Amino acid sequence: MAAGKLDEAQKEIDRCVELLPGNPDVATQLVPELDKAGHKKEADALFERFRSFKTQLCKDYPNSAGLRNSLAWMCATCRRDLENGQKHAERAVTLEPSLPGYRDTLAEALFQRGQKDRAIAEMKKCLEQDPKRAYYRKQLKRFEAGDAKAPIPTE
Repeated sequence: MAAGKLDEAQKEIDRCVELLPGNPDVATQLVPELDKAGHKKEADALFERFRSFKTQLCKDYPNSAGLRNSLAWMCATCRRDLENGQKHAERAVTLEPSLPGYRDTLAEALFQRGQKDRAIAEMKKCLEQDPKRAYYRKQLKRFEAGDAKAPIPTE
């Protein structure tokens, strides 16, 4: 894709989807790259393949916080279907309130939807739950800076 060979990249993407139909990492890594390369149609199509698969899993297992969190994170990081992503993140937090990672997903979904103050409040709760995790401090700084397109920090 980086070399501008979309046809070749698409073959690899299709293989990834075939082998890992439920792995949101494929979407979270490739959808933004397709967007950057100016291939919005392909990015939308790839996102939809994973979104529909994950949505069905959430219907089949409505009390799975992990599935809901996974779908919400994919929506937030791909910057698509954000309202639905927020709803899944809220449900994941309701189902598993003790897991700060799910709250981080909710914060990211809120931030991507322009709800900076709520995102900051959720991130502060993450830090209350896990004060030693540097990633949450980095996320809080990112949210406070207010640029939703800034890269998500690494650990």
